Amino acid sequence: MSIHLFLTSLITLTALQNTHALQFKVTNNAGSSPGGLRFTKEIEAERARQIMITATNFIWNMLHQTNPSDRKRVEAGNGNGQTPVGLIEGMADYTILKAHYEPKGYAKPGQGEKWDQGYDFTARFLEYCEGVR
Repeated sequence: MSIHLFLTSLITLTALQNTHALQFKVTNNAGSSPGGLRFTKEIEAERARQIMITATNFIWNMLHQTNPSDRKRVEAGNGNGQTPVGLIEGMADYTILKAHYEPKGYAKPGQGEKWDQGYDFTARFLEYCEGVR
């Protein structure tokens, strides 16, 4: 399991929202598969939960939403089924990009023909959008 896949998976895991705090639940659905066993051996659920908390705080800081009142309350962050999965995954990759964890072979700025050509291209598109605001 690559760090890219791992971080993308963490970012897209379900976060259950309470009054003013998030509760993170980590479930290893890969079970006894090689990736599931590696996750259990090398990462573990509690460490993954802590990484999710750190990643969430990074995102809130990046979006200047350090105060809970600045954040939109949502039950789950999937766009109520209306957001293309490529955009959701691209946003996860954008976070990886901003944290400087992009893997070897990641799209470079200006590469690609379409913004939704792949998750890394979507991340570069979001980076471009951030630069023109």
